[in-house]
Amino acid sequence: MEKSRSDKRKAKNQKRLMIAGVALIAVIAVVVIGINLSSDTASDSNASSKTLNSEVKTFVDANFSTVLIDPKNNKGAKVNISGKVLRFKKKGKIWRIEMYQDPENDDGLTVVESKTDAKVEKGDTVRVVGTVKGEVILKDKDESSIKVPVIEASSLTNNTKPSINDPDGGKKRQDQGMM
Repeated sequence: MEKSRSDKRKAKNQKRLMIAGVALIAVIAVVVIGINLSSDTASDSNASSKTLNSEVKTFVDANFSTVLIDPKNNKGAKVNISGKVLRFKKKGKIWRIEMYQDPENDDGLTVVESKTDAKVEKGDTVRVVGTVKGEVILKDKDESSIKVPVIEASSLTNNTKPSINDPDGGKKRQDQGMM
């Protein structure tokens, strides 16, 4: 029994529809997978930027200018810097020390707040380990108002005066002729 022309045409049309349907499903699958991949990539980049932002950077003397330029955006960053004491006073239980982080150029005005007894005098060189707390507006040496970082000190060491707990009296080994 031979198929009629109309039956052949129907079969051919059904085959075309089936191929078109499979192609449409493939296109939809590619689009859906593409959307999922792009949203995964976006969430991965958001996760990595969150990771980068949540990593706490430590600023030292060499790169502390970044904090000086924008203390507010570096809030929470760790610091390990030295400086020369300009002024200090006790306010309640907090010692507030104003220092130049770059004492050779009388630059890098920074406020350090310490809960421990500061034991510093004007002109002393100190080492500060702590966290950027924010910023405050002060008068610079030329009486202009400037924003300066406020550091909450977890450790404050006076490098000018030897500690009574320091067995070599603050001298370095090479100063004692041991090296």
